[in-house]
Parts: sequence; C-alpha cells; structure tokens
Amino acid sequence: MNLKYREKENYLVVDLEGEITAANSMKLMEEIKGLTAEGKKNLLINLHGVSYVDSTGLGLMVAIHDAMKKSQGKMALMGINRPEIQNLFKITQLSRFFKIYDDENIAMGDFC
Repeated sequence: MNLKYREKENYLVVDLEGEITAANSMKLMEEIKGLTAEGKKNLLINLHGVSYVDSTGLGLMVAIHDAMKKSQGKMALMGINRPEIQNLFKITQLSRFFKIYDDENIAMGDFC
C-alpha cells in the first residue's frame, strides 16, 4: 500500500495505491491519523489506485470516518473505479454510508 497526500485549501486528499488489507490497515490508520492531527478537518480519500479491499479495509474506512466525525471533521471517498470494489461497497451498503464522488472537482464543490 502506498499513500501520498496533497493539501488543499480546506481539506486533505489522500491518494492510495495497492491493496487495503488486514496486513496494512493499522499502519494506514496511523498514517492518516498523523496527517489529520495537523488540523485538516476535511478528508478526501482517493481510491483510484486501489486494486483490492478486504473486510478489514472496509472496517478501516468506517473507523477513519468515525474518527473524523468525532473531531468535527468530514470524510468522503472518490475514484472507486474498479467494479469489484464498487460492488463491495454496494453489497455491504456502505455506498449509502459514505459520500462517494467520481472525481475531485465534484467533491470540492459539494463536500468541502
């Protein structure tokens, strides 16, 4: 799993690449907590480069969402372009739980 981030005006974009699994979820959570501890209240996670998400990865997304909400922040997802990952979010009904955007420009206008 690779993580890159970009700071924008009033939010942070986290670009993920690779697989989100039990093997790397805790490290990913720690990295994201470290980034958001610096004061950004809005978090946009870009899953465009993600090839696989397991159940622990889904749990990680929910945990990040809850942590952002507790700190009066917001979190959304974007770039879920792989059909199997889209289906995973639909089957688990997490597509109703998260705000999910196709691209950053749309998210910027609505989410942030």
